[in-house]
Amino acid sequence: MKKKNLLLTFLLAILILGGGGKKAWAATEIDGIYYSFTGSGSSAYATVVYNTTTTPGSYSGVVIIPESVTYNNTTYPVTQIGAKAFYNCTGLTSVSLPNGITSIGDQAFYGCNNENFTSITLPESVTSIGTNGTGSSNGRVFYNCTYLQSINIPSGVSFIPVYAFYQCSNLLSIELPSSVTAIGSTAFQNCTSLSSLNIPSGITTLTSYVFRGCSALTNIILPASISTIESSAFYLCTNLASVTLLGTTPPSLNNAEVFRRSYTTGDYPTNFYVLKGSGGTYKAAEYWSTYSSRISELSEITFENLDLTNSVAALTIPSDFVLTVTSTLTNPDASKLVINDGGQLITNNPVNATLQKGIDAALVWGTPGADAWYFIASPVDGYETSNVIITGITDTDLYSFDEESGYWFNGQGTEHPFTTLNRGQGYLYANSTGADLSFLGTMPATNTTIEKPLSFAGSGSSKGFNLMGNPFTCNLTSDNVEIQDDETQTSITTYYIVENGTELATMNLSTDQIKPGRGFLIQADKEGQKLVFNPAAKRNETKVKPSFIRIEAGDEDFMDRAYVQIGSGNTLRKMTIYDNVSHVYVMSEGKDYAAATIQEAQGEMPVNFKAAKNGQYTITVNPENVALDYLHLVDNITGTDIDLLATPSYTFNANVDDYESRFRLVFSAKDVETTDGNADFAFINDGNIIVAGTGTVRVYDITGRMVASSDNANSVSTVGMTPGVYVLQLVNGTETKTQKIIVK
Repeated sequence: MKKKNLLLTFLLAILILGGGGKKAWAATEIDGIYYSFTGSGSSAYATVVYNTTTTPGSYSGVVIIPESVTYNNTTYPVTQIGAKAFYNCTGLTSVSLPNGITSIGDQAFYGCNNENFTSITLPESVTSIGTNGTGSSNGRVFYNCTYLQSINIPSGVSFIPVYAFYQCSNLLSIELPSSVTAIGSTAFQNCTSLSSLNIPSGITTLTSYVFRGCSALTNIILPASISTIESSAFYLCTNLASVTLLGTTPPSLNNAEVFRRSYTTGDYPTNFYVLKGSGGTYKAAEYWSTYSSRISELSEITFENLDLTNSVAALTIPSDFVLTVTSTLTNPDASKLVINDGGQLITNNPVNATLQKGIDAALVWGTPGADAWYFIASPVDGYETSNVIITGITDTDLYSFDEESGYWFNGQGTEHPFTTLNRGQGYLYANSTGADLSFLGTMPATNTTIEKPLSFAGSGSSKGFNLMGNPFTCNLTSDNVEIQDDETQTSITTYYIVENGTELATMNLSTDQIKPGRGFLIQADKEGQKLVFNPAAKRNETKVKPSFIRIEAGDEDFMDRAYVQIGSGNTLRKMTIYDNVSHVYVMSEGKDYAAATIQEAQGEMPVNFKAAKNGQYTITVNPENVALDYLHLVDNITGTDIDLLATPSYTFNANVDDYESRFRLVFSAKDVETTDGNADFAFINDGNIIVAGTGTVRVYDITGRMVASSDNANSVSTVGMTPGVYVLQLVNGTETKTQKIIVK
């Protein structure tokens, strides 16, 4: 330790005698480190200061700063690294800072460019790094630390000062915490190795020259909070290939040169990615039009981590857009993360957010399509109905479905009132103002499983119906929602919705996913079943897509839908909540279905149609995920036979008094041996089934009923057989041959 000279002792004496209650001393060396001391008692602290007594910049090698030092019989906690404390210490190889340090002064490590000074760890107690001014002595905390490769920024730091890392040419990456709300100009200029950088959601302005010359940057994401990008912010970022902007409003630019990559040419990043629906806004904005041909819209984006703690602008997920966070999404304020109607959020942890559900005004109550009723669902458990019902508006309705009676109960009624919406349940809703719904609160992680018991109450065709709701912030598909019991698991493939109308619409999950905020109606088929939601299943091996035949029938006012499912899927009995619209449904085993399931892609299916009024209608039939070589529709009234593979639609006239069994659907898959003249042992000719062989011939329809037989005959008449697929058996002693055959 060096001896204090007489002058220093004299100065200290003067300060002690005249300092009053808050005392401060000049630099004092203790164990090779220079301090100043401030305050007294519990408010006393020590600051590591610039060495003014000997050669400036004399710190070298390894420097370990203690948590406290004792001076004049008083112990002082070390809480600050003062301005210029290690200024131009080119011999400094490392510094160890204790927990308790709260601030790092301007130019504290300015010019510490020793080849061994490659990293520094700042304790979490640090809340400020330099001052946020613009003067020549402000900031510059790690200015020209050319060998510095890594540094952590503690979570309490709110700003990065001017020139903070200027010319730190070996700095590889830096993680800025969400607490950072401002970055000074030129802070990272000429950090030529900086290839990875996150910009916190609390930043509103990217200051001039802030990333100028960061030639290793290839991609950067700008949060929705960015409202201004000042001149030359990304100038000479020669390898910057893409810029992704999460704000739907374009940040203002000082000029078109903000992203210019070259001194001599108008070279700009190849791609500017913006959220879906905002491309036109960007292309029309001042200076952004320079990059018009490079601007394209994203449908999804993935983060490993996303912290919106200090977000000053809401991050909005637009419709038909997917935001995925694979590790952790942090957001204490639900209003700062908004999921627009039709948008999706996929997370591994529960998150505070606001989910929007679009609602049209119900202008003409009791008229199809004008009532604007909806099946809705809340991803927030226990959500107050007062947030849904519009106070002071008479025409606001919210209903729950009673499975046992099949009745709808009003949430504001006297018989079955309710005050909260439960996650996983569905509700019927309408209002006359068209005010959108906003579900605000904690929403579940999408890698979890939610189970809801199903009721098997009710009677007749309505038995077992349950109004459920999507409990998550992502779409549901047939891969991740099932009806389960102790023995079976059945993927949900079909369901009912009410969406901007007054009638149930039959939907199929292979093409019509259940979006967040939507309710849906399904049917249990026995006691003890439950509905299991598991969105994470979509990340596993994709299940075989369901095969079905879609049938749509109606007029310009209303189009109804039914399905013939092949192989597997849940069945759905035909159910109506409004009688004055036309309906189409299929018949199976004497029952009417909106969705029926058969085992093989061949057979005959009655298709019933009930007209709401006299007039002209159209029926359209389309196979989905199934290859058919025969698909015909027979009109039982007119006798018309339509080859649906050639013409999938058929227009017909219908009256309200017509009998409902209007059509027959006849179909066969390509791998079924049923061609008219190319069978194994039989073929059809001139109304007869010609059999090659001897024995007893039996003909069965698709239900297994024998419709014809002949002993020791070479032909069987098809007279009286309706068009369809039949099973033909030829029995000769112990030998039986079986063949499928089509009667047209």
